[in-house]
Amino acid sequence: SLLLAAQVESWIDFPEEFDPALDDSVARLLDDIKAFTTQVHTLLKSYETGRKIQQGWSLVLLGKPNAGKSSLFNYINGEERAIVTSLPGTTRDLLETQIALGGLHVSLADSAGLRTLAATQHDAQISHDAIEQIGINRALKAAEGANLLLAVLDRSRPWGEEDQKVLDACQGRDTILVLNKCDLPDALKLSQAQKDAFAPLHIAEISCESKDGCEPLVQWLEQYMTEQTSATSIMITNERQRDALKEAHKYLQKALDEGLSLGPEFVAEDLRAARQSLVQITGQVSSEDILEAIFTRFCIGK
Repeated sequence: SLLLAAQVESWIDFPEEFDPALDDSVARLLDDIKAFTTQVHTLLKSYETGRKIQQGWSLVLLGKPNAGKSSLFNYINGEERAIVTSLPGTTRDLLETQIALGGLHVSLADSAGLRTLAATQHDAQISHDAIEQIGINRALKAAEGANLLLAVLDRSRPWGEEDQKVLDACQGRDTILVLNKCDLPDALKLSQAQKDAFAPLHIAEISCESKDGCEPLVQWLEQYMTEQTSATSIMITNERQRDALKEAHKYLQKALDEGLSLGPEFVAEDLRAARQSLVQITGQVSSEDILEAIFTRFCIGK
């Protein structure tokens, strides 16, 4: 950002050295700003990876009642923690456990089945439904903070309103689509459009009853998390750094959008603001540093 600022400041302070009709430096400057903006964006994305390394991965299983979430939770966990019955709504609260997958620390959570609770006048049922609704709300909140969602659909039952609730909860989230009960006839019959709506990182067909496909799913999770965690060599790890980069990215994008059409002084102002955000991470840059960069890089007066 120092050299970018130096370029624009030189045009403002030494206009006789700059002829836009003969100089291609405007295009080169915009290319430099674009490349630097991309670098800042890449660092911003590294925040999630840094958080996963520091705090561990968070996986949440979502699905309608009796889709097989608890059975899959027990399989991944390696022991029976969740109660499994044929009755829908058995899991009514968030059940979390800490495990290791591929050498990584993982928080795994089973959740209440997503569904719309019918209105009732029976006091006991009202009390039961109120408890279940609290569990559903906790499931949705956990999904918002998870690194990965495992959307478990019951392949043996047609698509319905409850499946749509699962899809809605997965929007904008990294999701693995898990089609359970593949040992039974396919009544779900997901269209390609429905699959695409989940934007899944991976689609797994499994049977929690026979365990078919369960181990390949766990292996895929281990490989994916390992690759994602080791993919970034430089990363940010705290919110202060992330916020500073977001602010810098905003001003860099503004400079690109203006593209010198409003004059170099406006771009210079955006670059100054971006630099001020970045020095919160890198340390202070003085005006003398910028002036030195102007003379050493652009040979003013020579």
